[in-house]
Amino acid sequence: LELGGKSPTVVFEDADLEQALAGVMFGIFSSSGQSCVAGSRLFVARGRYEEFVDELTARTRKLRVGPGTDPGTQVAPLVHHRHRDAVA
Repeated sequence: LELGGKSPTVVFEDADLEQALAGVMFGIFSSSGQSCVAGSRLFVARGRYEEFVDELTARTRKLRVGPGTDPGTQVAPLVHHRHRDAVA
């Protein structure tokens, strides 16, 4: 679903939560979110919302943020000066 060009992820009531969580984590955090298809919006069925968001929050808090040159880093800042300047 394009839904306005914001690359949404939709999690339905009958979703496999483990797969959905893995997909959401990869969709927004791979490439440090610097992708035109990054999952920048998330729609979760009401019946799964609390469980899903609680687990997503827990997983996000465990991510290692740091310099892109550190092999242990999972999420890094912008690494190209021209891109950083354009974002700023």
